[in-house]
Amino acid sequence: MRPNIIRIALIGAGRVAKHYQYIFDSDVCNSFEIVGICDIDKNAAFELANHWECEHFTKIEDLITSVNPDLVIILTPS
Repeated sequence: MRPNIIRIALIGAGRVAKHYQYIFDSDVCNSFEIVGICDIDKNAAFELANHWECEHFTKIEDLITSVNPDLVIILTPS
């Protein structure tokens, strides 16, 4: 873990998450680390987690207790 880094967990690995993936991969955001992805679709969670080399989950409770994020972003359709 790097100092002064915000540990972010994402809930939702679908269409909305793909938009955020572009933002997080750009130089606009820094000083963060994606530490976990959660989605009811295990394959979608795995794919996005693989991109950021982090853990993936299908249950929010497991995500929170396993990775202990500083920030959780909910990326579901409105």
